[in-house]
Amino acid sequence: MENKVIKDQIDGIETTGERSLETIVQLKPDLIITWVSDEAILQQYEKIAPTLAIPYSSTGDIYETMRLLGDALDKKDEAEKWIKQLDHTAEEARAQLANIIKPDDTFALMGVFVVDKGFYIYGDGGYRGGEAIYKHLQLKPPAKQAKEMIGKESYRQVSYEVIPEYAGDYIFIDQGDLISEVWGESEGLWKSLDAVKNDRVFKLDPELFWGNDPISLELQIKEVVKMLTEKQS
Repeated sequence: MENKVIKDQIDGIETTGERSLETIVQLKPDLIITWVSDEAILQQYEKIAPTLAIPYSSTGDIYETMRLLGDALDKKDEAEKWIKQLDHTAEEARAQLANIIKPDDTFALMGVFVVDKGFYIYGDGGYRGGEAIYKHLQLKPPAKQAKEMIGKESYRQVSYEVIPEYAGDYIFIDQGDLISEVWGESEGLWKSLDAVKNDRVFKLDPELFWGNDPISLELQIKEVVKMLTEKQS
């Protein structure tokens, strides 16, 4: 509810907090839609209202999700209309990028976290813009990432020593401001990457690139195009 991506679209929406059954009961819903898979919790929901449990897939597929909702809410036409619009948005975005990047340019998607001092590589699933970057914009991943992760694995934690194996001509990075804090003396390896030396690293907005919901996904596509376009201007 606090994410800036939706802050202008939540008038009249109440938060249920951390799955507060009391709050859900007070709201008197006609239908409960959830990604929860715990059977005990689902049974509690069912006592309140009919419940639709959407299968959570870390590989990410907005088409499947939208069509499932369209079927459940008797809004199939609206779902297909949205899908068609998304495809149009992505097609226009790819056309724009065709004028500023080369067909063989590769794009890595990475992230760093202070808590576990971890460095992560993301695939084309629902994490950190992977679906927007690889599925809809169809940007080319580095060879190792393409072979091992695309269509197979949404993310993996790696040691800093192998980062050059995953680095592309361009790098999108989540939490990029934390590089120094996470790597410390090992930052030299980061600075040795071609994408870093050529100033082709893009720090992703954590709020915008957190999920792959329909609203975020469209904005991510447009934001990636904007970042790459501004870099070339």
